[in-house]
Amino acid sequence: INAFSLGATTRNLGKMYYVAEPSGTTENALYTVTLKDGTIIHVDLDRSESVRALFFQKKQLYGVFYDGDLGTAGLYKIARATGVTTLVLDLSDLDLEPIPGAFTSFGDYYYMLAKPEIDSTQRRLLKFKTRAGSAKVLEVKDAAGLPVACDKFKPNAARQNFVCLASTNSETQVDLYRLSLRGKATFVNTLPGILRVGGGHTLLTLDQNRYYAFVYVPDEPNNQRLIKFNSKGTVLSNLVLDRISIGGHFQSEIPVSARQ
Repeated sequence: INAFSLGATTRNLGKMYYVAEPSGTTENALYTVTLKDGTIIHVDLDRSESVRALFFQKKQLYGVFYDGDLGTAGLYKIARATGVTTLVLDLSDLDLEPIPGAFTSFGDYYYMLAKPEIDSTQRRLLKFKTRAGSAKVLEVKDAAGLPVACDKFKPNAARQNFVCLASTNSETQVDLYRLSLRGKATFVNTLPGILRVGGGHTLLTLDQNRYYAFVYVPDEPNNQRLIKFNSKGTVLSNLVLDRISIGGHFQSEIPVSARQ
């Protein structure tokens, strides 16, 4: 594999799906991995843009594609057998760059964090369904109206909101926020001893109560940690990793899926 599209991974019925460039090409392909035996197959996609999210709704695979050069974005159906994509929801007029892997669902909607193309220090909460005209954009701000740079998030069902990780502009600390379904961010805690979060899809959860993230700590630029923490920002464990990871799925984690 020549290049990996960060954030574009999903699981369904014992298989993992991701998008990458096969060696020697400049076009994307959809890879399917059978988790039981590691068998990998791929089909060429008819799109070459960056894939920022993949997810299933029932048996249908969807992807959020983004082209930074053209400023285009959209939600597409993906035919797994042929690699043919079909536009479902055009997001180009929103002038947003979807953040790789910063995707989840809650209730009837899918949610994704994005950056305004004119100001990458701000964040927007993109809310949508798998149909045309369904997209809504919400500003991610605190009670004082200041922008909060959330980059990773997952649902906290008990509180009817999200847990969000935000790095400072200087990447010297990582803050945990509660993020409402309307984009209001409430500071909870600074994760102790954490410098920045890793790239790609790095926020995981088993039960919407305990969360996991790949992070970096001060004075360890070439090492990575896997931390476990709760919705109060208390770090419960801190494991040193011997290789850099950009994402993962728990074997027992149920892929998110909005209701029909």
